[in-house]
Amino acid sequence: MRLDVEGCAHLLHVSTGEVRDWIRRKEFAEPNGMAAGQPFWSERRVLRWLVRGDPAGGERVPIEYWPPAPQPAPYLGAETVHQVGVGLRWRTPQGVVYLFFHHQEWEHGTLELAQHRLAGQAAAIVKVDPDYSHDGPSLSAICPAAPQRVYWPSWTQLSQVLGGRIPFWPAGVRTADLITRWRPEAAPLVVPACPAVDVVPALRLAVAVEPGFIRDTLINMVQIIQQQATDAALLDLEMFQQRAEPRTYIIAAEPMATLSADRDDIPESQRRATWLELLSRSDTLTGQCVRLARRWDGGKDLPAPEVLRVDPEAPAAREWTARLVPCRRTAMFEMVDPEQEAAATLLDPLTDAPAARVGERIHAAIPHRLTTSAPLAEIILEEPIWVRTSDGVIFPAPRHPGFGIGWGNIGRGATALALLIHQLLHDITTVPQPPAGAPSGLLALTARPWPTGTVLTREQLQQALDTPREDI
Repeated sequence: MRLDVEGCAHLLHVSTGEVRDWIRRKEFAEPNGMAAGQPFWSERRVLRWLVRGDPAGGERVPIEYWPPAPQPAPYLGAETVHQVGVGLRWRTPQGVVYLFFHHQEWEHGTLELAQHRLAGQAAAIVKVDPDYSHDGPSLSAICPAAPQRVYWPSWTQLSQVLGGRIPFWPAGVRTADLITRWRPEAAPLVVPACPAVDVVPALRLAVAVEPGFIRDTLINMVQIIQQQATDAALLDLEMFQQRAEPRTYIIAAEPMATLSADRDDIPESQRRATWLELLSRSDTLTGQCVRLARRWDGGKDLPAPEVLRVDPEAPAAREWTARLVPCRRTAMFEMVDPEQEAAATLLDPLTDAPAARVGERIHAAIPHRLTTSAPLAEIILEEPIWVRTSDGVIFPAPRHPGFGIGWGNIGRGATALALLIHQLLHDITTVPQPPAGAPSGLLALTARPWPTGTVLTREQLQQALDTPREDI
């Protein structure tokens, strides 16, 4: 962008007269060229001139325009900034540079909040983002004296401004305590990676129950979660070292090795039996474990892992709602009412799945398979979708955890519904699979924009299955 005298004055927050005086005294930056008989400058040249002539002006200039430090900047220690995090601080000729690392609680707008909190203290505020650029982690930064100036310097540029190597903590070993205690002369620490979910409730419950399948299942879950956190931290460290130049960084912490574990180390029947047993308990610790399982993997081993909001006045839903019975609160209600705001806790006596009346809706846990031997009779296209069997009983349609079912276009929802119908036609107790490989005839049927409330009979479904479509 070309800047004339007025543009330079606006950029520098001074009057045009002051810029003209600098030009007349030959104190201003050399122009990039002439246009229509008038000089013009690039923003880059003007900002470089500013920070070289007035180091204190750095707080108005992105660090990518700062000159490289001739020697390592003195490290001033860490400072905890309220609602922002722990910032590492260095003193440069342009002022104090604050460096924050992205963490799980970091929210959009926190960089601006840091600018507000550190007004008058910082010359530059930089945040290490969770993704990567060509030479290291992506950075975002803000000029404290120009809050609208958010910019994205490179890792190498930050290293040059600080005159040395920058500490790096891989995601997963990036804790406030470790960052606060870091010193430039410190050797890399080996620390356990921090899982994204709190596993302490599972460990406390595991040591509170008798040795056996419940303890084994809980310990296995914690081992897998810990291994996943370790693997993620190692991957982040590997990605960092593949991109960043060794002269630009110090590894401040590495993840500790952990024992390998796999879900199949515990038989599926044992895992499901564990959760059936736990869901009947009423203590708060077990409730915390249910919430943990749902946050971790969606509760894949729970008997009813998916939760839907049901309008009890919809035609098919009204029929289902009528059979719900009151039930005392146990750990299974953490699935449908984690905030404990339900006016009533209910149970479907045919599936033992919990439901909770919250406001004008019923929050219902959807079993991963139908508990009946009667064949499929019809599919009812409401929200949610319902299954009726040949004995006249209605059930919420099961679904694979993490994949919704729907109709009306050729998308994942219609594909998942077509595949579910195909499975239910052959085995009413089937466990839904991820949406892939649906029969073309059924997909053509579920992709149609049927009105809400449409009933698809078994005959319609079987005919669609027996009529492949080449245009799908």
